Amino acid sequence: MRILHTSDWHLGRIFYKQSLLEDQEYFIEKSFLPAVEKYHPDLVIIAGDIYDRQIAAVEAIRLFDTVIKRMNEMKIPLAVIAGNHDGAARMAVGDTLLHKDGIFIGARLKDVFHPVQLDVKGQKVCVYLLPYCEPVQIREVLGAPEDSLRSYQESYGALLKEIAHTLDPNAINIIVAHCLALNTSFSGSESPTFVGGSGSIDADGFDPFDYAAIGHLHGCQPAGKKGWYAGSPLKYSFDEVDQKKGMLLVDLEKGSEVKRTLLPIYPLRDVRRVKGTMQELLTQGKTSPSDDYLSVELTDLDSVFLPVSRLRPYFKNLLQIKSTANDREDLLEIQEKQAENEPPDQIFRHFMKEICGEEIADEDAALFAQLLREASGKGEEA
Repeated sequence: MRILHTSDWHLGRIFYKQSLLEDQEYFIEKSFLPAVEKYHPDLVIIAGDIYDRQIAAVEAIRLFDTVIKRMNEMKIPLAVIAGNHDGAARMAVGDTLLHKDGIFIGARLKDVFHPVQLDVKGQKVCVYLLPYCEPVQIREVLGAPEDSLRSYQESYGALLKEIAHTLDPNAINIIVAHCLALNTSFSGSESPTFVGGSGSIDADGFDPFDYAAIGHLHGCQPAGKKGWYAGSPLKYSFDEVDQKKGMLLVDLEKGSEVKRTLLPIYPLRDVRRVKGTMQELLTQGKTSPSDDYLSVELTDLDSVFLPVSRLRPYFKNLLQIKSTANDREDLLEIQEKQAENEPPDQIFRHFMKEICGEEIADEDAALFAQLLREASGKGEEA
């Protein structure tokens, strides 16, 4: 059978105050749906974090609703689980009604013991949908005492063993999960809650399955012998600039080695880091302007006056700027606050100090104020 495995869409994501809904819609329309149409998989899996917030934005819900409709039109089964960013109870609304249309939403932990069963060219396939869960939920489902299964590793290990006892040895057994496996790499956008590995699980628990489609980490990577993270389709932090984003096309045959192909995604806008002097960046911007999401590092040895205002005409999605000269990483925020709150005469004083290296005399400040009034048409009446 053939699976298209993706995860961590984070619909409705805000990246440095910038909504990514347009970028996410572009991914769905230009990458995801064309891949489904081209490869016509037997099953599409989205392994959690459909939305970026538990109470998702209306626009994000509408966008995912279009995905469900298109999948239903193409008659291709879709298996989805709730991630830690999703509101599981909200996602579960109407899930049983969607089953008849081949849309399977795993949002209730107890339902993991009732796998989705498919017939693919005469081969029985069982898909276990394991939404993101915490030890207390696992103890409740397993009927374990409150003083047991305290860690994620213990609780997930016990849960996966319990599921493994129910596997049909003649079927292709797939599990979809959203979790943090040991010995994997995460980036800044994933914001791990736990330190020291206390929120991690042992990927060996997935060994009894033929394939484990996992979500949560944004970089495509293996998790044990049977598990794989597809990663997020878009870059959601500057830590991810070097990650190759894509979707996993997985070919499975009972008793044979799993074949995986990473289908690359070409985004509407890339996320990049740019480094250089102010003059180098201005020259680059004038010759090759860009609307990519940028983090800029200025390498000028001296302070640069109003760098954001000078660069943004060429790089309209400049989101972060650093300076080698003063070792600040929040120049963008500083300039925005100055533009909002600081009077022009104070900006002039900063300019003279940072660029010319001198404090202005009171008479020069008075002359500047006079010229400013005349330029604004207020003259002596201001």
